[in-house]
Amino acid sequence: MKIAPNIGTIDRSIRLLIVIGIIILLYTDWLERGISILLLILALILAVTSLISYSVVYNIFKINTIYSQKQKNKE
Repeated sequence: MKIAPNIGTIDRSIRLLIVIGIIILLYTDWLERGISILLLILALILAVTSLISYSVVYNIFKINTIYSQKQKNKE
């Protein structure tokens, strides 16, 4: 079973920027330990979903941020 991508380029870029921001916060020790662990888990999830271009949450809510030529022709 092949998973169809549902995360577009802009969405992937935003996710990676958020991951970089979280890594900077974790590196500078601005946060408490509990919050740091939660943010690290969030950063890992965002990084993986942006690298594979697929989000389970987007699939559940039928969200697709890939703007294709087909969608442009429908307008």
